[in-house]
Amino acid sequence: MKFRNGFKIGLVLAVFVLLCSSASWADWNEVFYDDFDDGEYDGWTVTNWKGETRPAPDVVPSPEGYSLRGVGSGYSTPPPVDAWISHPVSISDVTEMKIEMRAKSGPQWPNRAAVYLVSSSDCYVFDDYGEAGENETADLQFYINGLWDFLHRYPIGSRAFEWHTFAWTRDANGWWSLSIDGQVEAANFGQDNRLTSFDRVGIMVMRNQSEIEWVRISAVTEPPETDSDGDGIPDEEDPDDDNDGFNDWLEELIGTDQFDENAVPDLDDIEGTTISVAENLALAVGVEKSLLRKIEELRQIADDAKESYEHAKSLMNTIDGLYNAGQISFEDLHTIKSLVVKFLPTREGIYSYELDNGYIRHIFTFNEWQMIEMEEAPFKAQPYANWMIDKVWTLADGMGSSLGKLIGGFKLAFDTSRMASVALKDGQDELTIVIKSRTDEGGIWALEFLDRLANIWKKLTGK
Repeated sequence: MKFRNGFKIGLVLAVFVLLCSSASWADWNEVFYDDFDDGEYDGWTVTNWKGETRPAPDVVPSPEGYSLRGVGSGYSTPPPVDAWISHPVSISDVTEMKIEMRAKSGPQWPNRAAVYLVSSSDCYVFDDYGEAGENETADLQFYINGLWDFLHRYPIGSRAFEWHTFAWTRDANGWWSLSIDGQVEAANFGQDNRLTSFDRVGIMVMRNQSEIEWVRISAVTEPPETDSDGDGIPDEEDPDDDNDGFNDWLEELIGTDQFDENAVPDLDDIEGTTISVAENLALAVGVEKSLLRKIEELRQIADDAKESYEHAKSLMNTIDGLYNAGQISFEDLHTIKSLVVKFLPTREGIYSYELDNGYIRHIFTFNEWQMIEMEEAPFKAQPYANWMIDKVWTLADGMGSSLGKLIGGFKLAFDTSRMASVALKDGQDELTIVIKSRTDEGGIWALEFLDRLANIWKKLTGK
């Protein structure tokens, strides 16, 4: 017995990833082949597709070498005429398949030459069905869930009694077609893709006029998509593979196992490594990892003012590009920009404060060169705004506090840049900014400033 490509049939398992909707023949893997040209059928057992013992076929000379031929000349003549052999295979996750055989049947009754492709207790049957005046067809039958049925019976006349190469193919959508000697005779004649894994191939030749020279099975297989947390979203598309509430990118950065729901990042690690709760919000809206890594890089170089400013400018352009392309919303635009500006290095002016009837008047004074830097762009004013925010923000955690602080600082940077520009145009060499806050425990923003933040804050928090 010959084996193609140096593989022994019982061990051949083709694994092929389908990269397009319909694979060409050249893309398919031959997962099983035997032509019996050594005059034997080593590796096969003399059983039918159910594993029951049956008479063995004869191995006889044929036009292309050797063939398996049925025995006996009719039902009434012993021995029984349905001669069988079967062989184990291991084919899984089939998306497309092709079953070929070179066969002929005979005109007397009964006569059949068939290949069975078995999936546990179910099977497909590919048949050159002879018997002149009765059948003379190329058939595809199936036995599934205890029921036999024909998917297709194609009349071929006297060709049933001649040597021909029959090929049944199933595409990725389950549509079957029949070719004879390389010519398509019945395209998309029926649809069935219920069987996708197979463990045995069987050959049945009935009566001594039916023969099969060779059988070949080719397939395209595609491993099933992995869904580690069973939420119905493949890992490749799931931002949280273990459904533990922490984004995969975050777990990768922290060093916890993104596939283990019990391995969760420590909150201190999150605070120190991923910047803030707002970054997790950015992750949740699907921002690209590359952008977030750039934000993390900005944090790492924040002590170098010039380098961090250039990095921040590039990031701002990238974020604007995402917004203009419709990849992030207006609210997300401001949230993500706040991540960038938060990590610009702190700039400090002169700070003092006064108590005023239950309020604190925070007084910030900046010199001329600081004003020039602020005027250039809001993100140049951001380090000063960060410093001022840290001085006056006393709102307790929760209720959007962290997010409010970020957006408040972001808004304050724009105000500061604008005020510096006005002051410089007026010829001033000093800028004083006063922010009033409550002195009560857990304090809140001055109402005047909170009013200016309200619209942005409400959009981001839904409150």
